Amino acid sequence: MIWLITNNSFIAIIESIMKENTQGTLEQLYLNARSFYSLLIIKGVAVSILSIIESMVTLSLCLLFVPNVKFSMMLQWIYVLPLLFIAIFSLIGIGITCASFALKYKNISNFYSMVSSILFGILTYGAIFLNKKLILTILFPFAKANATIQLFLRGKAPISVNAYIIIIINDLLMMALGYVVLKYYLKESKMSGSLSKF
Repeated sequence: MIWLITNNSFIAIIESIMKENTQGTLEQLYLNARSFYSLLIIKGVAVSILSIIESMVTLSLCLLFVPNVKFSMMLQWIYVLPLLFIAIFSLIGIGITCASFALKYKNISNFYSMVSSILFGILTYGAIFLNKKLILTILFPFAKANATIQLFLRGKAPISVNAYIIIIINDLLMMALGYVVLKYYLKESKMSGSLSKF
């Protein structure tokens, strides 16, 4: 369920820019939006909320039909959702960063598929390892959140205030990175005319 939510949040941003770019409506969207960056954040948050709802429905169905799934699992999942939602912003930020490359490079789908596979492979299997190094949890998107959730669900560690602080720092860093890269590539695209060539 963590993979579903995080992967959807990351990919939704990239696919929205690529789709608009391919259809030739990216310039109109850019010109008519009050803030193109804010629009992408809203898209990412909307997809994240829908994915969270999907995860709750899935877990509810498991409670009804799978004997090994206990109600306590639902309570644990509800308990980690605020942390998960706060941490989603780091993935939205890195999604905006990767999506910004689509403004200049048209054949970017293989690149972001590769980034997505590497990112979520590390997040899935290496979160606990990354959690041992403070600098890695700050620099790597969603690493601290994933490790904290995994350790909590395994009953090995509670969710601490320190974890929230690191996650918020990571969010701010990734969102700032997304903003800077998007602004740079929008400027480059306008200068080269690639934003309006459609």
